[in-house]
Amino acid sequence: MFFFVILVLLSCTEAEGLQHVFLLRGKDLHLNVVKSVELDKKTDFFWRFNTTNYVGKISYNKEVVLFDGYEGRVEVFGQNYSLLLKNVQHSDSGDYTAVVVGGQEQRVAQYKVIVQDPVSPVNLTVDSVSSGSGSCNLIVTCSTVDSQISSIFTCDAQNCSLVDRGSFKTQTYSSNLTVYLQQDSIVCNHSNQVSVKQTKEEIKLYCKEKPGLQHVFLLRGKDLHLDIKKSVVLDRKTDLFWKFNETNNVAKCGFNNDPVVFDKYEGRAEVFEQNYSLLLKNVQHNDSGDYTAVVSGGKDQNVAEYKVIVQDPVSPVNLTVDSVSGSSDCCNLIVTCSTVDSQISSIFTCDAQNCSLVEKGSFKAQTYSSNLIVYLQQDLIVCNHSNQVSVEQTKEEIKLYCKEKPGISICVVKTVVFSVGLIIMVLAVISVHIMEKIKKRK
Repeated sequence: MFFFVILVLLSCTEAEGLQHVFLLRGKDLHLNVVKSVELDKKTDFFWRFNTTNYVGKISYNKEVVLFDGYEGRVEVFGQNYSLLLKNVQHSDSGDYTAVVVGGQEQRVAQYKVIVQDPVSPVNLTVDSVSSGSGSCNLIVTCSTVDSQISSIFTCDAQNCSLVDRGSFKTQTYSSNLTVYLQQDSIVCNHSNQVSVKQTKEEIKLYCKEKPGLQHVFLLRGKDLHLDIKKSVVLDRKTDLFWKFNETNNVAKCGFNNDPVVFDKYEGRAEVFEQNYSLLLKNVQHNDSGDYTAVVSGGKDQNVAEYKVIVQDPVSPVNLTVDSVSGSSDCCNLIVTCSTVDSQISSIFTCDAQNCSLVEKGSFKAQTYSSNLIVYLQQDLIVCNHSNQVSVEQTKEEIKLYCKEKPGISICVVKTVVFSVGLIIMVLAVISVHIMEKIKKRK
């Protein structure tokens, strides 16, 4: 058994110069020959499919011959010997080789073509919401026709953060499914190498801290503009105040009087007489809090309420491959996505056609002021760091780390074979042990 496993491991060698081409089903395939090709009376040029099937032939006089099954679908151009295959289907997936045949056969181009369907649409649902004072927990499910992932987010007045990344159900290896936060939205993302489907939901639809309270997220250093949408009419007995955190007065508007800005806000705040809106310049973190417009007369009436959250831009992210283990036809990537104060690592497995998430890893020193996630998007690994006012991303192409052998996912086959071998060995040891006990009893 071990000898058989070793044979499987050693049989994996990648064809030199092989290029992978992912194509959407129904599109046209165009394959070029980069190397210089010169034909004479003794040589011909062939395009082959899966080694034994001939697609087209070009002879010395530039005459093009198309073989059965490809007439009407294929064009071979004599100028540069490139191949055009129209309306590709799944049966067109495989190896395409350009060969010059004469006294000796010479390969001048090699392609592994993988034809894929567009990914299916995604559904994003909130299965459960449990709320407390100023916070809520969201159990979010991201699903397709054949896959599902659920995660738990906790939200307060300022941010939402990932608490539990949940688990996959019937996850396929032909596409990748992930759910993550991006600014003030929850995103459900389904992708493969040729297509992406996304659904987004605004967090505020599910987390409402206080009726009538509007959340405003603002980048530190920007100017804050707060409007009053209700109609306000002042008279001699009423004034309008802008208040910060209920007890601090920012500005006052009186009947037939110019607006007054109080000491702490002089030079930074303005109130416009036309609609009584407030402008606060160059906001800082200590400006975060509740802003209320109050008409004060016989009794106080709130005509505008805002929760203002001032945030810094998120820090840049680093995306590194900490470890690569594998052969020419499959590899495992331990990917680390990190910032100055947070880190997340995940394991991806890749074969000739796709990369998929195997283990979602764990957070380290994760902060609640921003969200950090690593996920697959088509043929890229993406490290995403975001809050409600900014996003930083780093991307790496999977092919930089995984050079796969054409064909089926031998990676999965080898894992199965190796596991079966180990199981058989364990059973053999147990059987021998039992037989020895029986002999001793006799």
